[in-house]
This record gives sequence, C-alpha cells and structure tokens, in this order.
Amino acid sequence: MSFKFIVLKMESCCSFKALVGGVCGYDPKDRKRDSEIVPLLSCDKDINRHKSLYKFTGPEDEVELILCRAAKFTKSKSLSSMTICRNHRSKLGIGWSRGSSTRCRVPEEISYHGKEKGVWPKGERGLGKKESEVILQKTGLFVQVGSGICRKCRGRLKELTVTEDPSQMSTSFNINDEMQRMTLDDEEVTFSPIATSAVTWTPKSVNIETPSSIYQPSEGFRTPSKDVYEERCTSKEKLNSFLASRDIRPIRYSMITAWEEAAERTKWFHTRKARKVVIAALEEIAPHSAEMLLNSLQSSKEDERDIDSTLMGVLVECYQNASHWSTRRQILSIMADKVSFKVVKTWIPNLSRYRYNIARHHILLHGRGSTVPLVENRRMKVSPEKLDHFLTFITSPYVMQDLPFGEKTLKLSSNTEIKVPNVVRTMVPELIVQQYQSYCQETGFVPMSRTTLCRIPKVCSASHRKSLQGLDYVSAEGAKAFEELADVIEKLGDIPHGKGLSWAKDQSEKLKMAKRYLKSDFKVHVTPSSRVPDHCRAYALSYQSDPDFVSTCDHEHDLRCDRCDLFSNVVSEIESALESVDTSNGEKDEMKYVVSLAKKKIEAWKAHLLRSINQDEARLDVLKSLDTRSVLLVLDWAMKYLPRKYRESQSDWFGKRGISWHITTAIRNSEGQPQMLTFVHIFQSCNQDNVTVLAIIDDVFKQLKTTMPDLNCVYFRQDNAGCYHSASTLFAIQQVANKYHITVKLDFSDPQGGKGSCDRKAATIKNHVRIYLNSGHDVETADQLKNAIESSGGVSGVRATLCDKLDIPKSAPVKWDGVSLINNIEYSKEGMRVWRSYAVGPGKFLPWSQFTLPESYSVPVLNVLKGAKIPKAQFITITPRRKVTCTQQEDVPLTSSMRQASKELSDEDQECHGKLFSCPEDGCIKSFQRFSSLQHHLDVGRHSYALENETLFDKAMISYATKLEQGTAIVENPLEDIEACQAFNSCSSLPMGWALKSASIQRTRLSESQKQYLTEVFQIGERTGHKADPSNVSKSMRKARNADGSFKFGAASYLTSQQVASFFSRLAAKRVAAADEPQDEETEHQEEMDMIQEQSIEELSKKVVEEISIQHPVMYDTHNICELVACSKLSKFSVQMHRDMCNFYELDISSINIKRKKPFLELLKYLVQGCSCNSVQQTLT
Repeated sequence: MSFKFIVLKMESCCSFKALVGGVCGYDPKDRKRDSEIVPLLSCDKDINRHKSLYKFTGPEDEVELILCRAAKFTKSKSLSSMTICRNHRSKLGIGWSRGSSTRCRVPEEISYHGKEKGVWPKGERGLGKKESEVILQKTGLFVQVGSGICRKCRGRLKELTVTEDPSQMSTSFNINDEMQRMTLDDEEVTFSPIATSAVTWTPKSVNIETPSSIYQPSEGFRTPSKDVYEERCTSKEKLNSFLASRDIRPIRYSMITAWEEAAERTKWFHTRKARKVVIAALEEIAPHSAEMLLNSLQSSKEDERDIDSTLMGVLVECYQNASHWSTRRQILSIMADKVSFKVVKTWIPNLSRYRYNIARHHILLHGRGSTVPLVENRRMKVSPEKLDHFLTFITSPYVMQDLPFGEKTLKLSSNTEIKVPNVVRTMVPELIVQQYQSYCQETGFVPMSRTTLCRIPKVCSASHRKSLQGLDYVSAEGAKAFEELADVIEKLGDIPHGKGLSWAKDQSEKLKMAKRYLKSDFKVHVTPSSRVPDHCRAYALSYQSDPDFVSTCDHEHDLRCDRCDLFSNVVSEIESALESVDTSNGEKDEMKYVVSLAKKKIEAWKAHLLRSINQDEARLDVLKSLDTRSVLLVLDWAMKYLPRKYRESQSDWFGKRGISWHITTAIRNSEGQPQMLTFVHIFQSCNQDNVTVLAIIDDVFKQLKTTMPDLNCVYFRQDNAGCYHSASTLFAIQQVANKYHITVKLDFSDPQGGKGSCDRKAATIKNHVRIYLNSGHDVETADQLKNAIESSGGVSGVRATLCDKLDIPKSAPVKWDGVSLINNIEYSKEGMRVWRSYAVGPGKFLPWSQFTLPESYSVPVLNVLKGAKIPKAQFITITPRRKVTCTQQEDVPLTSSMRQASKELSDEDQECHGKLFSCPEDGCIKSFQRFSSLQHHLDVGRHSYALENETLFDKAMISYATKLEQGTAIVENPLEDIEACQAFNSCSSLPMGWALKSASIQRTRLSESQKQYLTEVFQIGERTGHKADPSNVSKSMRKARNADGSFKFGAASYLTSQQVASFFSRLAAKRVAAADEPQDEETEHQEEMDMIQEQSIEELSKKVVEEISIQHPVMYDTHNICELVACSKLSKFSVQMHRDMCNFYELDISSINIKRKKPFLELLKYLVQGCSCNSVQQTLT
C-alpha cells in the first residue's frame, strides 16, 4: 500500500496538540528551525537503536512509538488523516530522552514504593507498550513507554492482565471515534486519555532529572470523587496539573533555604525549572511569541549582553589583525576557557577545534595571554660571562629581528637614559627563558637563576612582533604594498560621496585575508602539477619562447583558486571605485599610481614565493641522493667582522676596517645520518671576487679529498652574488672539478631566497668569539680571529684557515648572454645542461665550443698562512637526546602519502612532548625539543607545511585522493568533481611563465625636471645636515606644486623610493670623487678627532637652538620660505599655495574669510621672523 504525502505548511496546529498538549513548532535541537507539519504516516525513522538504548519493547516503527507515547495503543483508520509537527515528533519519537539516573515511574498503587521505606529504586529497564497500557487501565494514570521501571514492578505487572471490562471497551471505542473525527483541517481537538479512577498520583521522591511525562485526566471527564478532589487540591497541585498538560515535569518540592545561602546546584536547578514554568505560562498569553515576550521582560540584562558582545568583538578584531599563529594563540587564550568552542566558532568561523584546544593548553602552561607573574629576587652580583651568554642568546636571529627604523629608551636606576635600536622579539619572555635553559642544558653551560633570567627581558625592552620585519626586500616590499592599498581603501571610504565606511571595512578584511594567505597557505597550495595556474609550478615557471625550458602539463588549467582571487578582486574593486569617485584629478592620479605600483610588488612577492619553493626542491632532492661519496656545498661570504678589544676606548671605535671571512658548509650522508663540516677562510683584506671564490673552492676540494678519498660528486648551492653567478666563475668551476676528478652540479637559490646554513653557522661562531673576547682577549686581526674560533677546543665541526691576499691578475671576462637567468647547471665533458627553473623542461645543452674560452686556465690557489688546528675537525652528526615513538591506532588505515610522510620524519620530529623551538619559516608546523635539532632541521630538513584555513575544495580533493588510494583502480591524475567546479571553469587568467624573472628590465632616463627637483632636495639635506629619506621624497613628489599651484609631476613622472635612493647615491659618489686627496695617516687621524669633537659641540648647540627657536630653513616642499621672504618673491605664489603653506605649519587661518594674499603673507612673514636665520641677520646688522 503506497501513500502520497503532502506537507501542509498552512496548518497552525498538528493532531497531537489536542492529545498531549504542548506547543506546535520546530524542534529545539534543529538549527534550521524547520516548523513544517507533516502527515503522521511519513514518519519512518529507524527506532531499533532507540529501543536498545532505553531497553523497552512493543512499538515496531516510529509511528507506533509516537502513538504509544500519546496514550494510543491501537491503530485506527484515522491515521491517514493525522498530522504531526517537528516539536511533537521529537518529544514523542526518538528525540525523547530518559536520563542516565532515572527512577522507577510506576505509580504507587501498583509499586507500593511510597509505602515502603527507603528511596525510590532505580529504573533498570524501560516500560513496554503492554505495561504502559496496564498502568493506564488500572490506575487511570498514563506513564509513557520507555520510562524507568524497576525489577519488582516488572514482576508485579506480569501478574496483572489487561482486563476487558465493557466500560473500558467503550472507552477505547470513544478514543477511536474521536480520533476518526480529527482531519487535516482541524486546528483544535479537545481530547485526553480517559481515566477509570479519580486517584491522582504525585511521586514526591522520584528523581528530578527523569524527563518522562505523566498525563492527568482531562477536565471534560468527571468521576464521583472529582469535586471532592478539586476542593482539596492546593495551588501547587493545580500548577502541576497545568505543567503536566504542557508536557513539563511537576514541581516536587519548594525552596526552604534563602536564595543567598543556597548552593550553586540548587540555584541552577530552580532557575532552569522557573524558566520552563514561565515559558509555559507565556505561551498561554502569547502563543508562538513566548520568547519575544520573555526578552522584553529581561530588558535589564541587555546592557550586559552588549558589553559581552563588545569585548568579544574587540578580541576577535585583535585575533584577525595578528599575522602569526603564536600571537593569535596568545590572544585566543584570553577567552578560550571562558567561552565555549561553539560560541567562539560563531565569531571566528575559520577556527578549528585543534587551535581552540591548543589555546586552552597554552593557559595551563603559560597563563592567560602568556603573562607569567615574576617573583622579584634581587641579587647583589651576577657573573659577567653568564649575563653576556644570555644576552647573546636573546639577541640572536632566532629570538629577535632587527628593524630599520626607530629607537627604544632604557632607563637605569640612576635615571640615566640609554638609546638603543628598535628590535622585535618573536616570542614571549617565558618561552625565551625555557628555550635558553634547554639550550644551556644541551651545551653544558650553567645559566643564571630562572628569576634573574625572567627579569632581564623585562628591563631590556623590545617591541612585540606585529608584521613582516627583517625579511628579504621582496617580502618587505610586498608587505608595504598591502599597507599602501589599505590606505587607499581608507581614503576611498572617507571621501564625501565615496564608497562609504562599510565598503572600506569589507575590502580591508578581504585584503588582510589575501595577505595572510600569501604568508601561510599559498606555500601549501603550490604543487608540481595543478589545474589551478596559480599553484602549478610547471605552468608558472615554463618559458614559452624556448621549448627546452617548458614542462608540458597533462591537464588543463581551467580552475581558479578562490583565495588566490581575493587579491585580484580587491584590486578590481579599488580600480572601479577610483573611476567613479568624485575627487581632484591630482589625488585620483596619485591613488591610481599607488594601486598600480602596489599590485606589481605583490605579484612579484607571489612569484618570488613560488620560485623559492621550486628552487628549494633542488636542495631537498640533493639531500635525498647524498651518500658517502657525494657532498653538498653551501657557500657564502659572512658579514665582515669588526675588530674589538677587551677594553676599548671611544677613539678605538672609529675608523675600523672589517675582517673578511668566507664560510663553506659541507653536508654528506653517512649510515643514513646527515653530517656537516664547516670551512672558514679568514682574510685580513681581500677582494670578494670570483678569483678568491675559486681559490676557496680549490682549497675546500683539497681538504675534502683528504677526508673523503672516494669523493666523486659535489653539489653546489649558492646565492646570486656576482662572485658566484658570473660567467667566469661558472666556467672555471669545471676546471677546478677536473683537477680533482669530481663531477659537479650547481644550483642557485632564488634572489633573496636565503641559504640558511652559512648564516646560522656564522652566528654560532660569533657567539664563540664573543666568549673568547669577554675572557680578556682582543680580536683585532685575522690571526686573532682564527685563534678565537679555535679557543676552548674550537667550535664543533669547524675548520678555520688563515689566508693572505691573492695577487693573481684578473683574466679577460667571458661573455655569456642571459647568465643571470640560469639557476641550475649540470656539467659534463662536452658541455653544460642548464635550466632557468629547477626540473622545468628537459634543459638546454650548451657545448663548450659555443663559448670563447681561454686556451689555458690555471686554477687560482690560496696563499695559506695557517692551516686548521690539529687535530682537524671532522664531520659531526646531530642525534636526538631521546626517541619517543608516538603511538598510533592499529585499526587506522594509512594512505601511501601518510606512509611517505612518516618515513620522512626526522629523529627530532619523533620527540612527542616538550617541544620549545618552533621553526621560524612561515607555514612550517614543526617544532623541536633542542636548539641543535632546530638547526639541523633548518640545514638539512624539509619544512612541513599545513593549511591554516582549509577550503571546501581542499577538503574535497584530499578526500577524493584518499578514496582513490583505498580502491583497486589507479588513476594518474585525480579529477575534481565536475559539478562542484563548473562555477569556476574559465580560461586561465595567468599566462604561462608568470612567475619567471623578467628577462629584460625597462630603464628610462630621468627628465630634467625630475633631476632638478631631486638635486634641490639633496642639496638642502647637505646644507642643513638633515638628509632626506628617499621614501618621503618619493611621496612628496606626488604633491609637489609649481608657483601657480599646479602639480609639478604627473602620474607618469612619479619615482619609487629605490629610484630616488639610486639618484642620491650617484650624487654622493660624485661629491666623494671630487674631494681632495687624503693626507698622511697621522694628520688624517688628528683631523678626524678634532672634527668629532667639533661635531659634538655643534650638535649640542643645535639641540639647544632647536628647543628655543624655529629651525632654519623654513621649507615647504622644495621652496625655501626664508629666501622667498628675503627676496620679496613670496607674493608670486597663488592664494591656494599660501593657504597650503599656512596649513603645513599649523598657522591659525580660521579668521581669514577673504581670498586675498595679504593676510596669508603676514602670517608667513611673522613665522620667518622667528627663524634662526633672521636672528643672525639682526645680529650682523
């Protein structure tokens, strides 16, 4: 028999409102709040699990279960016309719950629990259909199917049989007749189970948490003792009768203790009970609007809600503005244990439960917001060696990043102020102390007490990390471009009749998300092959003009990444807003220029990230292929070491010349463990050119051959400095390799992509030298620097060699067009195979005959003054202190990608607890217990990237790949769901090779007006001593005006800060070249000391003058107002220019209502009268 069900949305009440009471509407557990009323026969959910959970029998399907709990134990023909709402279906169906500690609900007339001593027994099973029917017939009270029943009551009910009394038969007949009269159109039906007795049972000792219902006889049914019962009924019993009609448990006892003295559990229980009673009463007053009526009664609490919402909004804003997860974790820890995850999720939709739990864990480890209370413990004396050791650690690049601007003021106990450069700490002081203690335990150094260590970062103040600082110039320019775009958005929102503040706020949020994506998840999305052109390395790095540098993809690039499109969408919105905004042409042109320049910088940052990831794959592949007969060499010139004395006077500080030293790290694989050996070559003075580099490579090969006689293959990894990435060096490396019978492969990192191991090893060596210096020694010469490195047993795994300057004449340069675009080279006897990007295309083979090479070449040899200390340092292996294998469930299947990832885990990754040192690479989630393990990971490890915010397509693709791996079929290229991707199908918006470096740079000559403007600014800085900042000059060019008020430069003539800095550098070089020849050394030193003393006095005088008078000259843009007033040329400027000058110096022009020059001229002349130049002229006259 089939039924065709039609959902009736126009019906206001279902059939069960008349049977059991209650409110028709939505299920409280349903978030969608669906309040549809459906036919009863459409209820077909499985009830077997529900029956098994509550241990009862009888109903066979959901319809029968609902009828049994509504006191209808037989099905009738009227079922096809009955309807039910979501609320009644949940309460009567499988949404009904009994509770874990329920008591027996059998009435006293059968159970005798109220007459016996002791508490009511616990309900071990659920009441069945037949048992509920027997209780209704015997007592006139209805106990729902599934309610608790004890063992004794089950035995007693088995002895009772269902009596077939004629009156009961008529009762059943009356019920069926009344049910047949209920149709789909009925809105109200008065019906309730008819009792055969007037006995009213109220179990006063039943557990209060039992959610079952007991239905009382209706008012329409009268028994001989009904009037007597109503006379004796109290107000509480009447209220309980009302609550029973509303399907609410009765009130079993009242509070005796005062509310202030009651326990918290008692208060909570009575508050919840009162709310249910109030809601039931309000439903009678305002059906379907009880919640709104209650809200109006609770208006006194609205202020508290507003305060909570405001505080949550502020915390969420701080969380969104944070650029790194460590900062976000600190902010999230402020509210993690006070607000549930469900509530926080509504404010931060992208928050995962893992990060929420980590924030709660952060509270237990470090305290809320990482504020660790410090207990003062004053010391009279601290060892200078221990203090310097700790200061060296907290000023290392692992803890601190330098800023190119700003100062901090340290105030001593004597109120003396010390100016120090502004720096940024990358972690909270508590974590710094923990890391330092772990580092000392590893190196065997005895540190200061924990209290002292905690106090030092407090007094040595530093800024908190807020944004990208101390990074390569590409990333820094990209971050600055985002800030410039944010300023443009803010201007467009503030302009009258502009886009408005809501638009500006929306676009600013999208811009922040785009910036956060580039810093974190973009690296995770980048893959060797992808249908998204933004993520496909092969597509982005293929050079379409040369087939040797093209990798053909076996798929179309027809998908778009919604997160990659965030930035382009924001730029499109800004550009369209600029076209429609009503503002001056000059301001509009300036904003268009800023947007265009920022777009180029951000796209360059994105391409730089992709190239860096691709070039780093070369290093990882080399590390995998290393064995006992091959070595990876990383070369770099360290920053020159400035000579220092143990006790140094002020005069010794000036005129220093740095000591050149070169670092080469060699990495090999021995018995499955990577090993490292470092070569340091020290020069008192040398040219850091290709000849010196080749001589260093020759010496390194010679030492490696001595240590590894079987060495036959060397891999180079270098940066793009001219001494490495020049044609002469690249051709000569093959000659050096032939000398030692070694094959060579060479890889370059992306410009500003970093080398890593050399920089970190240089920092370790400098710390060792500083300890040697503090022990009472001087380090002024290259020989002393070598002794310092080898002091105290030397630095582990470091060989230091002292070399003299090379006197080898330079050979004729070799030409190689496009050498700067080559990043990977593989040498052979016949020639070279080169690639523009690693593993992109088959590569271009270049035979030696193609180049004009010298017929004979002599390999330059170092002039070694002192070799490495005996015994020479050998390769060292970093091993973890302990290995703890994280347990894993045996029944969890591992995919092939998971197995591969587990194989690639290093020993340090197996340390499952106590990790203090996190990888500083953006996006890498690895952390380590030891400082040396972190160094090992940075030198030879693989970064493990994880998504900060996983998108829907990410989840879909990961699940799809997992299903394919678990199946029997092998699919080479998993395809995304076509239906899900149709909305994104489009032609690729990015051309092939979009991430490649430009082969040609367009250079344009500066115009005469640009040169004149920059020269005037430069000369003003030379005369006044206040050098102009190139960034500020670049901005001032956009607002520079002529005498008539017109703009000096258009958008096409604007210059960047780099262009301004280059022009200033050329002007400064010309001044140096035109200077006189230097005098003898002694006279020059004496003049320098006199000049220093004179400058000190002059600076002191200038500071006093600056405090009491206006500083000369009074400038506006490039116009010297002092000269203009003296020459009476100020009146030639327009009124608008005069007004701008007055506004620039914050002169009061509010009283000037006429458009005349005279009042403005008087104000400007009065301003100049206070200038120091005017005072000097008056003195002379």
